[in-house]
Amino acid sequence: MKKITAILTVLLVGILVLSGLGVAALNSDIEKFDSETIDYKKRYSTHTVLGEYGSEQNNTLITEHGSNRTAGRIIEVDSAGNIIWEKTGLSEPMDAERLSNGNTLIAECGANRVIEINSVGSIVWQKTGLSEPMDAERLSNGNTLIAECGANRIIKVDNAGNIIWEKTGLSGPVDVERLPNQPPSAPDIDGPTVKPVPRPLPKVGEPWNYTFKSTDPEGENVSYFIDWDDGDFEDWFGPFESGEEVIRNHTWDDEGTYNVRAKAKDIWGAESEWGTLDIIMPKSKQNINPIFFRFLLGRFF
Repeated sequence: MKKITAILTVLLVGILVLSGLGVAALNSDIEKFDSETIDYKKRYSTHTVLGEYGSEQNNTLITEHGSNRTAGRIIEVDSAGNIIWEKTGLSEPMDAERLSNGNTLIAECGANRVIEINSVGSIVWQKTGLSEPMDAERLSNGNTLIAECGANRIIKVDNAGNIIWEKTGLSGPVDVERLPNQPPSAPDIDGPTVKPVPRPLPKVGEPWNYTFKSTDPEGENVSYFIDWDDGDFEDWFGPFESGEEVIRNHTWDDEGTYNVRAKAKDIWGAESEWGTLDIIMPKSKQNINPIFFRFLLGRFF
């Protein structure tokens, strides 16, 4: 009997301890996260969506969906949870991000639009006529990516609101992020060299064709820069399609060894490593003066 009483006592104490921890967790309105990702999350309602925070000011931008179609808002809170800025009267906002110019980009799902507002809440840019936009991201070149859930697509629009790219056939996309841009591959350079090849070598003063080809990981167009290693170079020219063979010719005026180098650059300015090709420019064949040649024949034969 004593053993049973002791076991029951231990179980009761354990239940009380766990219940206390659970109550403490439920009563907490701030959750701590890794400092490199999210500083905290404040629960304002069951429809709160965590936005972004400014690491320098330690503030957090929060999107509140709202309890009805016009009760949505965007709030900025400090590290103590105090509201220091807000935009109210929004229709089911789903995402907000603070831009580098200090404005705020908002995906307003209920109004079927994406808006950019300034610090006083005035609209300075918008893309209307959308179908349930869930997320928007401003790109470094000023274009905007939008996840259109109702239209089952991702679109990219320019500053005038024109659609310049889209990905269709999706199923209710709710988020979109631009991955870091990757530079093109170092250009492959092909042409006559000192190695044995099934084509004649160029001679001093003769132009010869060389082929340059670079591939971009994102399939974007590329431009080229060529250094012919004789003081001449071709500044950035193009663009050309990714993987397209580009033919250029060049003439060297002096014999010697030359290290031809080329770089490729995508439409965002990301540059490749150098591609190189070593060649040796041989001497031109010298023709013998026919009068002198006849003199030699008459002199020695």
